[in-house]
Amino acid sequence: MTFLEETPHPDYALPDVDDPVMRPFWDGARDGRLMQQRDRTTGEVHWPPKPLYWKGGDRLEWFEARGTGEIYSY
Repeated sequence: MTFLEETPHPDYALPDVDDPVMRPFWDGARDGRLMQQRDRTTGEVHWPPKPLYWKGGDRLEWFEARGTGEIYSY
């Protein structure tokens, strides 16, 4: 049994893997790494990621998640 449909549902657009804001995330995913973005000043993690020029240029950085967190859902 497979959970994937052969064609995507038309109501759900495929992600733009070439979007420059999201590219580090998708590049990491291809390599099996979870990449996240954070503010260098506050340490706040941003999702969805922001353009790197957000709040003054060099405040944002990409990092690889450690894989030790907890997932909450509703």
